[in-house]
Amino acid sequence: MIVNSVKKITNTPHLNLYDADFTNIKGTRGNWYFVSRREEPLVNITKNVDVDVVVIVPLIKTSSGYNLVVLKQERIPIGDFIYEFPAGLIDKGENFELAAARELKEETGLYVKRFLRFDGPLFASPGLSDESFIIAYVEAEGTINPQEEDTEILYPEIWDMNRIKKVLQERPKIDCKLWLLISQFNALGEIRI
Repeated sequence: MIVNSVKKITNTPHLNLYDADFTNIKGTRGNWYFVSRREEPLVNITKNVDVDVVVIVPLIKTSSGYNLVVLKQERIPIGDFIYEFPAGLIDKGENFELAAARELKEETGLYVKRFLRFDGPLFASPGLSDESFIIAYVEAEGTINPQEEDTEILYPEIWDMNRIKKVLQERPKIDCKLWLLISQFNALGEIRI
């Protein structure tokens, strides 16, 4: 694929629409519209770049293993609440470990006790966006605290295996990253990283 040109269509602080004029490997020319959080979209960058977002998988250790912390969050694009992991943009000059600790505290009231594992960089919707993310699996501690900001309403919940099984049966609106992980836990019969 050759990207002939990229034109910025919008100019907003956190997300912009672009029009990419491209020629695919068959020689067919076309236009592809996508969004990017970056000042310079990934399609224009030839070197490795930092990830945009950290997704946190918070686990609370119990006597019988782990419980999972998730958020029930209001999301404007779907016009409803959705279950998902705590997550957020990595601020300029911040590494993903610091971003994970900050976002976990802001969105759940919990603290990172220790980092267990990292996965990524990953892309969730490359047909729509160049946004990349790292998944940080953490052992968390503290007291769950619902968070409300001007534009975000977050309800953190603690899920054990019984709750995970119930959610899988009920099929509420759920983020794909959370769905994949709880499906894996259900197949294993335990929350295990």
